[in-house]
Amino acid sequence: MAQWDRLDVDGSSMRLFVGMPSLGRAFPAVIVAHHGPGVDKFIEDRVEHLAQQGYLAIAPDLYHRQTEDGDMVTRIGRLRDPEVITDVNAAVNYARRLKDTQLGDVGIIGFCMGDGSPT
Repeated sequence: MAQWDRLDVDGSSMRLFVGMPSLGRAFPAVIVAHHGPGVDKFIEDRVEHLAQQGYLAIAPDLYHRQTEDGDMVTRIGRLRDPEVITDVNAAVNYARRLKDTQLGDVGIIGFCMGDGSPT
């Protein structure tokens, strides 16, 4: 079962959608980097599916430093690589600190934040 949690990152409260496997105490983890719309139903479904397959899955809200104004393209444009790296590392550290679990390998998957089509 997946649920929302929060973590302080650089003085900002970052939401995390966390899916925990139902069996065992030791498992690999997958950090799920969201697509342009953010952590929406599509991303939540990916987290839940990964948890059902035996992975600890965590989707950090990479927009947590931003206000919610602006369209998706504007919000994507506000993201900065060093902040995204900090957020992903914070999600991995969150996984390492979970009680009664033993973290195995950690991977990351992501979804396109733009179609990249020529105009």
